[in-house]
Amino acid sequence: MSGLRETLDDLETSVDAPTRFKTEGNTCELRCAGCGELFYVDEHTFNRAQLALEFDPADTPFRCDDCEEQYEEEAMR
Repeated sequence: MSGLRETLDDLETSVDAPTRFKTEGNTCELRCAGCGELFYVDEHTFNRAQLALEFDPADTPFRCDDCEEQYEEEAMR
């Protein structure tokens, strides 16, 4: 079971958190659906967002941490 946990930990750390500035891992630009701010994300996150946009072009699938937290709070009301 520890092998599985190590694999999950590796997967979690392989995705960089979105940043407001370009980094070595975050090179793709993506706008937040909530606040409209520009963020830089890794290629994996960018590709997932592009696939979601192809499915539903009217919905921007990315929210920054602050907007996601606010969205979840409003959904619980």
